[in-house]
Amino acid sequence: QEAKKASMQRRLDGYKTPKEKIKEQAEKQRQKEAAQRAKQRKETSNLKNLEKNLKGVVLNLSGRQRMLTQRIAKNAPLIAAGIDKEFAKKDLLFSINLYNKTLNGFINGDPSQRLVATKDFKIRKFLENVKANWEPFYENAIKFLKTKLFCNSTKNSKPPPS
Repeated sequence: QEAKKASMQRRLDGYKTPKEKIKEQAEKQRQKEAAQRAKQRKETSNLKNLEKNLKGVVLNLSGRQRMLTQRIAKNAPLIAAGIDKEFAKKDLLFSINLYNKTLNGFINGDPSQRLVATKDFKIRKFLENVKANWEPFYENAIKFLKTKLFCNSTKNSKPPPS
């Protein structure tokens, strides 16, 4: 009985038997592992959400690219015909520059548009092909805006900077 009392007193004083220490360490390890698994699940969930958001950004910007080509196609003839010329010129310049910026963002990434550089070889090759077709068009659109047609709308008009 004295031994039981001494044992009880040691436990009250914080003494633990080797068996109790092993159990305590095992419990701490289980808790640590559970916390790590919970953290990994949260990080995985965050990555999946980020991936979904990035896909949404790319999808939205792709749709905007299509819309910009339609605006470009609409504004050039309006300028040539002299219909709402000032607005059409500004809109054409804005549209071609935004299309160009977004196309380059798809290829190289652009934080301002929340775009990450394309790493997929097939997609990158496709975008490079789009860019190769776009560049002559872009250069011609800028030349078009710099022609006398553009400058003659008012006496003090200046062509847009390149």
